[in-house]
Amino acid sequence: MAWASADLQLPEEVCSVIGANSNQCTEKQVNAKFVDLNNDGIKELITNWSGGSCGSQYFVFKLDDTIKWKLIGNWCGCENGISKISKTSHNKYLDIFTCDVSGFFDGNKYVGVRQ
Repeated sequence: MAWASADLQLPEEVCSVIGANSNQCTEKQVNAKFVDLNNDGIKELITNWSGGSCGSQYFVFKLDDTIKWKLIGNWCGCENGISKISKTSHNKYLDIFTCDVSGFFDGNKYVGVRQ
């Protein structure tokens, strides 16, 4: 017997920011990945959603002090998804490599840089 893998609903504040309705806003449908990007023991949330105005958009969220997901990065990229979370970092946050535009933390937020 095979076990079904869960496709969990993401928090409403994330769905609202990325523009996905509740039926679309699941881990699998928005290519969500939970990764500790700044080595503080709390995982950030990275999504790759193709419902945006520029084709595929990347969003990075961090839990704030009120336990709400706060947007800390957004850039346009290709639809192949996240290709690698790097061991290199900027301002104590790991770099996120996508196929043609990658995210680097500038001290306040992730910004997309064309490769």
